Amino acid sequence: MLLIGCVLMILAVGGIQYYLIGNTYRLTRNEYFRDVRNEMNSVLSTPEVKKHIDSCLPALKEHLALVLRDSLDREASLERFRGQRLSYLSIYNSVLDSIMQYRSLLRDVAFQVRFDEIILYADGTVDTLLRRVDAPIVMLGTDAEDNGSFQISQGRQRETGQIVGEGRLLDFEVAVSTGQYLDISGWEGVVLGRMGLVFGLALLIMGAMIVLFYQMMSTAIRQKKIADIKTDFTNNITHELKTPLSSLKIITKRLEKKHGSEDFGRLLQTLERQHNRINGIIDQVLESSMTDRTDPVMKDVDIVMELHNYLDNLFIESHRVVRDIMGHGVMLNTDMQRLETILNNLTENAAKYSEKGKVITVRGYPEGNFYYIQVVDQGEGMEREHVSHAFDKFYRVPKENRHEVKGLGLGLYFCKQAATELGADLSVSSKVGEGSCFTLKLRIRQARYGVLEL
Repeated sequence: MLLIGCVLMILAVGGIQYYLIGNTYRLTRNEYFRDVRNEMNSVLSTPEVKKHIDSCLPALKEHLALVLRDSLDREASLERFRGQRLSYLSIYNSVLDSIMQYRSLLRDVAFQVRFDEIILYADGTVDTLLRRVDAPIVMLGTDAEDNGSFQISQGRQRETGQIVGEGRLLDFEVAVSTGQYLDISGWEGVVLGRMGLVFGLALLIMGAMIVLFYQMMSTAIRQKKIADIKTDFTNNITHELKTPLSSLKIITKRLEKKHGSEDFGRLLQTLERQHNRINGIIDQVLESSMTDRTDPVMKDVDIVMELHNYLDNLFIESHRVVRDIMGHGVMLNTDMQRLETILNNLTENAAKYSEKGKVITVRGYPEGNFYYIQVVDQGEGMEREHVSHAFDKFYRVPKENRHEVKGLGLGLYFCKQAATELGADLSVSSKVGEGSCFTLKLRIRQARYGVLEL
């Protein structure tokens, strides 16, 4: 449910951001178009450009007066007028370009002033010389693509005149529809550039939300794992305590019956063992909760000799211990008591998780600036997914809620903590069906062949 809620929340925020960005995009686009239009209007108001635009209609009127006076073909004459304007267009456009090139908003803008429609009223007749569907007559500017341009101005102008024809005065009127067009083909890039900060903030907010939700999900998963570990720990310690307590109850009952008999001493010894077992479990739990630990007492020791002494006194009744200790006169600066605690836990684990009669190998060898101590068993091994958690507090390899080997999942955790305090590194490699190898890596202080730098 938490995951679904997070996904729905991200989708909702994404939808809101999409709507807001869409509105901002439209507002920015309209603002850009307005800025370009205002800038273009300021160009058109300059004396040179305004004079040319204002002269276009009078020139058309004079041309049409000649057409009416000489009774020329009107369509052909209009095409001649178009050609005349094109011949002057480059001159006027150069004037326009010289003004526009200093205006950054207009550098990639195409502009056009044109006649879209021309109607001639003469002698009681109406003649449409140029229809809106026909090609317009460009009076100023370059060609603008119809699908990429928009109109910034539209107007209708009229000019009247008189000619002498057939011995009388003839009045005529020219009505034109003019339009001013802008073609901003690259406006999308400009608008997106103006919205760069908005896009950046939107992506930052969305990224922050995803990271926060990821952290929240990771925390929830981690809390669930911790809860599972605590539950498993509770089950284990309950089982560990109930077994000796049940034995104590039975022993107490028997003591009541056997008081003064030969079995009384044996029952007392059994009672003491169960007491010590409970006391050991309690000590383990208390030690795992301690936050203040004493600093190790570091001394120079001959690790090869100390390992031989340790193994001489090590006895595991159910297994055969094989030693493979190499090196001579290798000196370490360490706390031997804590080192023996690590070795005791590792060898005890090796005996617990391998069948009776199997070999436990304790190996030691120097390599470079370090001395390696390995405890190798021939047990069932661990799968890869469990190896990385081997040193976690209270962690035990799941066995479908059944643990044939008793324990609280604290031994290897203590080993890792002690190794860290000694400045050593403790690692494990394991393969299912072949066993596990725990390796302790200690820095050498002095060897037979010289002193090593620390």
